[in-house]
Amino acid sequence: MKYLILDANYQTTGLKDRYEGYLSEEQSGLSHELWQEIQEWVKSYNVIIMIEEREREINLEKINRLDQGGLAICDKIRGELGENVKIEYYSEGLLKKIYR
Repeated sequence: MKYLILDANYQTTGLKDRYEGYLSEEQSGLSHELWQEIQEWVKSYNVIIMIEEREREINLEKINRLDQGGLAICDKIRGELGENVKIEYYSEGLLKKIYR
């Protein structure tokens, strides 16, 4: 069983193994297309990561859109890796895990 976490932490690949740290494309086992989608999502989220708490409140709508995109990516990862993976989502904008 793989235990993965999707987050947009600054200057990372966005996908990490709970026990081994951030993964490369080759380590992930994902398709190149999905890997590129993750990288674009991380890049889009980096703007939010750099702002202060008050600005995050002002940008809550954008954070929610990015989080919905991240959750959709989690579903795609599950689709590609199958039953042998558990994936968590961490919102860098809200600074907490999002469960569903």
